[in-house]
Amino acid sequence: MRATAILSEAARNLISGTSRAVTFSLLLSAILAGLVLADALAIHGLETRAETFRASGASTRVLQLQGSISGAACDHLTGSGSIEASGALVADAAVQFSALPTTTVPAFSVTPGLIALLADAPIRREGAWVSKTLATTLAVAAGDTLATSDGPLAIAGTYRYPDDGRDSRLAYAVLLPVPTGTGSFDECWASAWPLSDDTDVLLRSSAFATGSTDPLQIAQLNRAQGSSFDAQREFESRITRFASPLAAGVSFGLGWVSVRLRRLEHAAALHAGQSRSGLVLGITLETAAWALLGAVLAGAISLGAFGALATASSASDLSQLRTLIPIVAPALPAAGGAALIGAALAGIATREKHLFRYFKERT
Repeated sequence: MRATAILSEAARNLISGTSRAVTFSLLLSAILAGLVLADALAIHGLETRAETFRASGASTRVLQLQGSISGAACDHLTGSGSIEASGALVADAAVQFSALPTTTVPAFSVTPGLIALLADAPIRREGAWVSKTLATTLAVAAGDTLATSDGPLAIAGTYRYPDDGRDSRLAYAVLLPVPTGTGSFDECWASAWPLSDDTDVLLRSSAFATGSTDPLQIAQLNRAQGSSFDAQREFESRITRFASPLAAGVSFGLGWVSVRLRRLEHAAALHAGQSRSGLVLGITLETAAWALLGAVLAGAISLGAFGALATASSASDLSQLRTLIPIVAPALPAAGGAALIGAALAGIATREKHLFRYFKERT
């Protein structure tokens, strides 16, 4: 048969409904969309858990050794290995605000790196940093000046320190930035992602020998979220990691079934003189039509679901959802290709000599 004749025949089968293109495209789109969304939601859940782990301070390690921490060495850990931010602190004399005459507020001398770790922002003006809880109590904002028993205190900014299980000392405190090379400190904090044993090794490098017999201690800032979170292992072991191969397998099965349901028709065409290559080409064209439509519909459904989820989520969640597309999208063309392979193999497996058997098996 000529190529034009094969194309014309495939078009008639699609238009007349002989190939059941609408049925198979809807089945394919429903299955693909379900599998893609399941994997996407599983990955999104892992990303959300990882973000919660980091935001809670669970990924922040704290080295404690009284009077034996180098502020410069601690601050310079930023950018080493997986350490994103680091800084040192030491307890200072409590501050008594004139607005709170019966209460003293804990104060800490800190290196600029600790401000960057807590406030996620560089120091832009001189002055103290207070927790948002204390700032609300004092009705103060960055740039204000408060009276204390030791004179006026300029407020350079505020930092967020929620009550979520983390070390509570800084929840209601004043941080007083000092030059990195000034004096010694009691603690070095390091926020790292992903967590690794190298983080603790690097932290130890910020301590110096003083002859002290105090033990060197390293702990989490917040243990409420667990001691560790291996995002890479969680990603690689998620149950939905089989979504793409499963989608390809199901699509292969749909392609095979779509042709086997018409085996009597195809065997009769071979008996009437149609070539095997012409038969397989026609089958491939028909399957390509409904497989492409099914993949497009699945993609549209998935994007619509992503959009609805993003609308109900924060901006960071939207950014996370966008990262999912390169991971889950390859399942769509892979499934379409598998459907073509399944249909082509079913066409090749159809035999003219089985025409009578196919006739007896018809329903």
